[in-house]
Amino acid sequence: MSRSKQKKLLKLMKNCIQNNICDEFFKYNMAVIEKAIDRVCRKRNIILSKPDIEDLRQDVSFELCRNNYKRLRKYSEFKGMSLNSWIIYITGHTVWDKR
Repeated sequence: MSRSKQKKLLKLMKNCIQNNICDEFFKYNMAVIEKAIDRVCRKRNIILSKPDIEDLRQDVSFELCRNNYKRLRKYSEFKGMSLNSWIIYITGHTVWDKR
């Protein structure tokens, strides 16, 4: 991920955490979440319907936001992982837990 995209994503995340304005953050990351859901499901040979995929997207969004954005607050760019990678990591674990 380019440095400018990472900066934008961090800004959207901070706005989400601090001001509870998360629509743009999730809109910006929906493709990343969907690809991560697809990858996990393909690895486990799971075929999902569109409503199932939507449910998983909502589960991931909830997981990122629950407990006052605990998962998003845990992210630190200084630990060597991009925010996109962190979102993919959380998505993968959420899908594994739900399926």
